[in-house]
Amino acid sequence: MKRKYRFHPEEYEIGETEQFYESMAAKGWLLERRGTWLSRFRKAAPQRRRYRVEVASGSEGSLPEDQVALYQESGWELAAQCGVFAVFSAPECCAVPELYTDAASQAPMLHTLWRRYTVGALAETVAAAALLLAWVAFSRNNPLAEFLYAFFFAPSALLAVLLFFVWSVFSQCAGAVACRRLYRSLRRGIPLSHQKQARHPARAVRRALGGVLCLSLLLTVGQLASAHERPLPQQADGPYLLLEDLGFTGVRGVDFLGNESELETGRSALLSYWHAYEFQEDGSGGIWMYQDCYELPNGSAARLFARVLMARSLFYGGESGFSACEIPGLDLAYDSPLEHLAVKGNRVILITTGIDHLKGSGSSPSPTLVAIAEKWSGEGAAA
Repeated sequence: MKRKYRFHPEEYEIGETEQFYESMAAKGWLLERRGTWLSRFRKAAPQRRRYRVEVASGSEGSLPEDQVALYQESGWELAAQCGVFAVFSAPECCAVPELYTDAASQAPMLHTLWRRYTVGALAETVAAAALLLAWVAFSRNNPLAEFLYAFFFAPSALLAVLLFFVWSVFSQCAGAVACRRLYRSLRRGIPLSHQKQARHPARAVRRALGGVLCLSLLLTVGQLASAHERPLPQQADGPYLLLEDLGFTGVRGVDFLGNESELETGRSALLSYWHAYEFQEDGSGGIWMYQDCYELPNGSAARLFARVLMARSLFYGGESGFSACEIPGLDLAYDSPLEHLAVKGNRVILITTGIDHLKGSGSSPSPTLVAIAEKWSGEGAAA
């Protein structure tokens, strides 16, 4: 391995950054490039090198040429630069150029960093607010229902998004506070330390948030990997119905949108799901049925999720669009002209179909609800 990447200390951690690069050089890894979060090192013989950090002050995008020239004349080289942040390196025998006559003259460097962290915190806060407003604006019916659906269906992804903004805003605020503190110290004449400082509590919080964020991302990847789409089987292999169970024995085909009968399965940390679509040709446009079936941790979660599904209804957008009905074998049943919802134990299913004689009417519920009650009762009660 000729190159290695490592997370480096924050920009305001001047002494920690210099000590970090010196320790890497002692292990045989020389700084080659510095990014926003990671530094890249190249393999070399272990050596004792010194590192110094400089930050362009004011509105300058890079260090002044005379400042770079002074380092080079003293035997130092520019090892890496990331925006206004520059890192110089030299053998241990080289003296450090004296660029500042007193500590106060170095204060503008920290003021530049403080401004960057402050602007970053504001930008992250605005981005989070914009995302929240977009969520509300594009929610189909009920923003709270959309949030609860995401909480059940993709909890790790939702947590990752929330943690990213919390971690990012906290990091920017912690950086701004630290830079302001260092700036005031320099203004009082206290020189900047080039030694590794005691760990600040903010660093531990930031790392903890980052660790949970990484775990959430891994769980999200695992959920995506668990999702599987395949043609709808001829015999149901899950807690969903087939049109054959409702008395339709036509030939499966392709609908006018080009969709074929298919089944998607997967799971999140809080539920397992089966999304089924079936289409049969009947010579007059065809018949179709969508099903969204879920198994949740317990019955209470299933009942809550049922209300979430009704609130997210594409056609009715709320429980008021459904009529409650009593069906033996089901804990809860709700009917409407196009959508039919059933709950039994920890299991919930929402069936959508436009077949006329499957619509419920008054005291006569939809045959789909009766069929799912029979199917689930035959399989045994859900947990």
